[in-house]
Amino acid sequence: MEKHELDDSIYKKILMSAELFLKKETDRSVFIADALDWLNDIMENEDLNRVTDIHIYEEGFSQNDKDLKNTILHMITSIIADKYSDDNLLYLEEIILFEDNFKSDLSFDYYLKIGRYHTKFLNRILTFTENNINSFTKNKLNATAFYMMKVYGMSSRNKKLFNTSNTLHQEKYPSAKNQNTSETTQEIIQKPKQWWKFW
Repeated sequence: MEKHELDDSIYKKILMSAELFLKKETDRSVFIADALDWLNDIMENEDLNRVTDIHIYEEGFSQNDKDLKNTILHMITSIIADKYSDDNLLYLEEIILFEDNFKSDLSFDYYLKIGRYHTKFLNRILTFTENNINSFTKNKLNATAFYMMKVYGMSSRNKKLFNTSNTLHQEKYPSAKNQNTSETTQEIIQKPKQWWKFW
């Protein structure tokens, strides 16, 4: 995925917002009203599928430094994704099912992360996972197991998904059946510094 594929106007607003939030962490006098206005404008007036593209790009392809990248990712997931509609979730689901493996795996991690931040979407996310788990790649099975065990909590439904992902992992990848959830998946879902602490 290349930067030129992104909506430049939305990307600039997100980038400027993230930079202001980061400055506020070290300088309490920084005024973040502009950042909030830019984010509100995106949520009210823009195609949020383009924001999804930005999240995928930042997660797997961007050259931004770690703090800026983490702020962008957290800002999109915690603030903008709350305004997602069924169409926005469907957009992600189609990428998960039909795009190349790396972009697809990044999209699935983001999809699961949305369920962590916004429980109103969790039932849909779990249903999608249940319906498609048989076609999941190794990375998606690892992500499923990790989120069910460490993030969502082991309800009976989540435990069943955890067990299914482990069983499928052993069947599809027998040489790796004793490995734990991939470190990459664990790194992806770790929360960045909580930039909203100054609010």
